[in-house]
Parts: sequence; C-alpha cells; structure tokens
Amino acid sequence: GEEEAGGEGAEGAEEAGTTEEEALEAAEKGTLFSYVVGSAHCEALAYTNHACLPNCNIDFATSEEAGDWGPGLWVHGTARRPLMPGDEVLMTYVPSVVGRPLEVRQRRMKRFGFACRC
Repeated sequence: GEEEAGGEGAEGAEEAGTTEEEALEAAEKGTLFSYVVGSAHCEALAYTNHACLPNCNIDFATSEEAGDWGPGLWVHGTARRPLMPGDEVLMTYVPSVVGRPLEVRQRRMKRFGFACRC
C-alpha cells in the first residue's frame, strides 16, 4: 500500500512509540522537535552577511520557549547592540570566531569554505 516501511504516517509514528494524536499534541505544545539540532532556511536571515564582530545573534526556539509565536521550531535574530536606521544587520557564520585573533578566524572560516576578510 501507500504506507511503506520507513516510518511515514500514523503507522510509522506508532512504530516509533508516538501515536499521531501524541505527535499533534506535541506539535501544538511546541515540543515535537525539541531535541532537533540542525539548520533552517529563513529568507530574511539567509541574506544576512557575515562579520567576526556581528551586531545580531541568530537563535532557534521551540514554541514553548518562543511564547506567543505559535507552534513549531522558530529561528530569530536579536540585536546585540543598538542599531541605527541604515545599519547593515550582520551575523557570524561561525560563532566560534567571535573575539578570536585574525589567524584563528581565517583558519576556522576556511574550513567552512568561506574566506574571512574581517
């Protein structure tokens, strides 16, 4: 049938120890993906440029942590310091470079295929 092995649909959820109802309840509470470590594509943040001294932090939050934002997994940017109109919002592509010497920043960024010129 359409429900093949591989964990899809309600049958897959039951095999994993979670019923469809439990999964829906967890999604509504924002805890369905609370264990996930990964990445997300958010158009507004995807066009944010890199700086080794960024003026914003990029964070992820479950709906439980995010409050009134609604169910799901959320990504958001928060200013690290006051921004003025016209300031470019800058994030760090590799958080471990913040506050490090130039040689360390360049070496770490190179591992990610990015030539740091900060």
